[in-house]
Amino acid sequence: MTSPLTGGAVERILNGETVDKPVLQVLNFKPIAHNTADRYRLLLSDGVKCLNYAMLGLQLNSKIIDKEIERFAVVQLDKYMCNTISPEKKLLIILELTVIANGADVGSKLGNPVMPSSTGAAAPSDGDGASNRTPASSEFAASVKPPGGAQFPTRNTQPAPMQSSFRSNGGPTSGGDVVVLPICSLTPYQNKWTIRARVTNKSAIRTWNNARGEG
Repeated sequence: MTSPLTGGAVERILNGETVDKPVLQVLNFKPIAHNTADRYRLLLSDGVKCLNYAMLGLQLNSKIIDKEIERFAVVQLDKYMCNTISPEKKLLIILELTVIANGADVGSKLGNPVMPSSTGAAAPSDGDGASNRTPASSEFAASVKPPGGAQFPTRNTQPAPMQSSFRSNGGPTSGGDVVVLPICSLTPYQNKWTIRARVTNKSAIRTWNNARGEG
C-alpha cells in the first residue's frame, strides 16, 4: 500500500524549500500554556523524518478541542510558515490545514520516521517509552501527557530571538545590527519589536456624524 504522506517534505521544509500542501501525520500533540490562550504543539511525520517543532495557529485550536485532529491523524498543510528560531532550530507555524484521515481510522504510525538530527534511530513508537526515544526527542520530556499515554517532547527554555537575513539600512546599533522582519512573520516568541511600515495607498479621510456629534 502506497503511503499517503509526502515523503521528504520535512527535510525540504527545514532546508528552506516551499513544499506545496504537504501531507503529514500527527504522531502526537500537547498544549503549551500561553498568556492569552493555549497553543498546541505537534509532532509531525512525513513517514521518513519527524518534525518536533510545529505549532498550531490559534484559529485551529477548535480542531483539537473537537477531536478532528487526533493522534495518528493524517493532515494536509494548506498554509504554513517556517520561522528560524536559531541556526539549529526552526519553528513551523500551521495556519490552515485539512484533515485527510482521522486518527482512529489510521490507528498507527505510518512508516519508520526518524528525527532529523538522529543517526538512524526510529522516532517514538506507538507505545513509546523513554528507552526508545531518539536524542532529538528525549532532550525535553513532557510534563503533560497527551492522549494515548505517550509523552511528547517539549522544551521548557525560552526560544532564542528569531534570526533573519533582512537587515536595516541604518547600520549597527549599540546592540549590533537591527534585525528587520516582515510584519507577517511576527510570532508570540518575539517579545521586543517595533512595527514600522510605509503607506503605499492612502484613501480619503473617513468622517462620521451621529446623535453624539461628528468627527
